[in-house]
Amino acid sequence: MGIILAKRANSGEACGDSRALIAMESSELQNQLIGVFMSRAAYRDIDATLEWAEENNQNPALDHGWRSLMWALARSDLDKGIALISNDGLVTPQARDDFLKSWLTINPQEVANWSQLHLDSNEITDIFRHDIRQITQSAPSAAMQLIDLMSPGDARDSVIQQSIYGLAAADTMGTLNWVLTQPDDAIRQAALQNVIGSWAKIEPEQAAAYTFENFSENSILLVDLAKSVASNWAKHDPSEALIWARAIKAEEIRQEAVGYALSAWARNDNTAAGNYILAMPADEARSSYIRRHVLFTTKDNPQKALEWIEALPEQEKTDSVTQSFVAGWVGEDSLAASEWVNSLAEGHQRDVAATELVGQIHQKSPKDALPWAYSIENEKLRNQALGNIVSGASRLDQAVVQEAINAMTLPEKQMKWYRERYLKE
Repeated sequence: MGIILAKRANSGEACGDSRALIAMESSELQNQLIGVFMSRAAYRDIDATLEWAEENNQNPALDHGWRSLMWALARSDLDKGIALISNDGLVTPQARDDFLKSWLTINPQEVANWSQLHLDSNEITDIFRHDIRQITQSAPSAAMQLIDLMSPGDARDSVIQQSIYGLAAADTMGTLNWVLTQPDDAIRQAALQNVIGSWAKIEPEQAAAYTFENFSENSILLVDLAKSVASNWAKHDPSEALIWARAIKAEEIRQEAVGYALSAWARNDNTAAGNYILAMPADEARSSYIRRHVLFTTKDNPQKALEWIEALPEQEKTDSVTQSFVAGWVGEDSLAASEWVNSLAEGHQRDVAATELVGQIHQKSPKDALPWAYSIENEKLRNQALGNIVSGASRLDQAVVQEAINAMTLPEKQMKWYRERYLKE
């Protein structure tokens, strides 16, 4: 019957057969058939279809039909569809929402303007929260307008996070100016980082100058923005990025910017970045860059990191370097990292490596960490490792907590503190 009615809707015999649809027993089939009927009849005679729909508008079966009809109007007669959704109470909310989403793909700016006049912030949030991202590059102004019209909260924050890259790619300065109008919170700060980072890919010197000219009063934000500029600049011109970063006067900002520039360079040319670090003046800053380079390289290629460590000047083969190497490897392959630690000769380096291994695995596997703690010869490091195990096992395995505390060699006052803090009655 549905196929026959649909064909006859196309042939112009809509009005007679429509009565049969209304007379059907209420069911999902009736809803689907009315939907097919209304969408196809609309292409033949939209006015007659609308007249019939208005006459039968109280019938719940038309809910699906209105959605189909409005979907058809979005593709055949936008003006009529707009007039219908502007007539309060005629079109069902779902049908209106479907029409708006279809209209959004055709003319986003008109949809934003209409929504501002006819919808409240909660309605705009519910309708467009999943669709704004698709118009960020084709219609950034409309996307920003719709976001501004959304109700404050997690949904709006999520849309900003999802849309910011597309907006920045389409209109960097427009997006930057828009972000600056947003509430001063973590979402705004993250958005600024993304926009200025995108700008730095295209015009790094301008992005860098703007950053220090406009955000010098906010040291926390300035650090994050400097890192974003440095890393994006270094992706295509590491030498210039590092000249800029190393010239920053504030020590904390300088070290972070240089570190991020080096990491970005290492992604493209690890050897060149490593050689650049070793050519830097031998000071505390270089030592921190060495540790970061070891950590970064180990995650990608442990063997290459190990070879680089072995070639370091003796004064740079520090405990911190060993810790960075173990930490980077455990995160990628804990079994291989533990085998390497086990292969080391007894002595200070092995104790440092084993302590770091325990520090990396004690939260998830405190029981597995115990043998590593027992293998540490240095009493201070062994107690440190056992303390980590106690804190990690306290919510998982009280037997491991008891065993680790019993193995400690600490003054009684400290032992008592561990027992009272971590052992449950």
